[in-house]
Amino acid sequence: MMAKLYHGSAELIEGEIKPSAAKFRDQAEGPVVFATSLPSLALTFILRDDDSWTNKGLVDGQPYVLVSDRQRYESSDRPAYIYEVEQASFTSDPNRGMGSVEYTSKSPAKIIGHEKHDSALTAMQLHGVTLCYVTKQEFMELTARGNIPRLCDKIKSQRAIDETKKELLRLKEEDQKDRLGIEKGELSWDRVLPNDIARTQRLKQIVEQFGWPRLSNFGPAASSAAAILLLHAVEPDQDKQKTISFMKRCRLLMKKALEANDIHPGSYPNVVDRILMFEGKPQIYGTQSVGRSKEDVKTHPIARPSEVNARRAKLGLGAIEI
Repeated sequence: MMAKLYHGSAELIEGEIKPSAAKFRDQAEGPVVFATSLPSLALTFILRDDDSWTNKGLVDGQPYVLVSDRQRYESSDRPAYIYEVEQASFTSDPNRGMGSVEYTSKSPAKIIGHEKHDSALTAMQLHGVTLCYVTKQEFMELTARGNIPRLCDKIKSQRAIDETKKELLRLKEEDQKDRLGIEKGELSWDRVLPNDIARTQRLKQIVEQFGWPRLSNFGPAASSAAAILLLHAVEPDQDKQKTISFMKRCRLLMKKALEANDIHPGSYPNVVDRILMFEGKPQIYGTQSVGRSKEDVKTHPIARPSEVNARRAKLGLGAIEI
């Protein structure tokens, strides 16, 4: 029994999908309707692109899109429709196109049902399509003849980052949930501590594998989530010096990312000040407070308070009242 078949389009189509003169693999084959057994793969054909700056395919049975011009690709985002089509007229040639997952029909394809998304990019993410953005030079190298193993490694690496992004967001959500009630002094640190320790160990593994999560590869939400987890870092034996050592290592990585405009500017000063506070020294950006309840919260001492807003301004941070 043939698998269900899907066709991707940016247009609302009713009734049937007709073969298009603009849709053919070669002149001899002529106009066809394309379909695939993977709804995720159908989504990769909706945005306007061409082989000179995008490359799409399958790695380990899952679709990817390699893109050398991120701005151009994302600016082409538009609605996405995934149509389930009647299978009768479709055939597949394992030696053409994407092989056994790609089907064509020279006859109109009857629509059985459809799924609509307001954004093709969002739909691709929801359906597990790996979007991998690279430089033009890297794109040329990865798509050159004979470089399939390297291309596959790149896509697998991107998938690992995508999964880690989700994990960082989940860990941050757990971190914030653990701290509910802190303003009322209702927080149970005995309950939070083992969770902070576990999250710290996982963050250390992530930094060891990927370096500091930057905006360019992890995106703003996951990068900021990593910074929040770092602020709450605790070693298993609660050795403050070990915690400070890990934070200092991350601070160096964050500074390089900051110099490349590749982290949120607020993340770095928070970590700098937290380290200084842990060392019993005055902070320099005024980001850290101490206290176990809202009534007890006080700003940790600031070095040369009259200069703090000038220091903050250099990082694009707003002024604070001293």
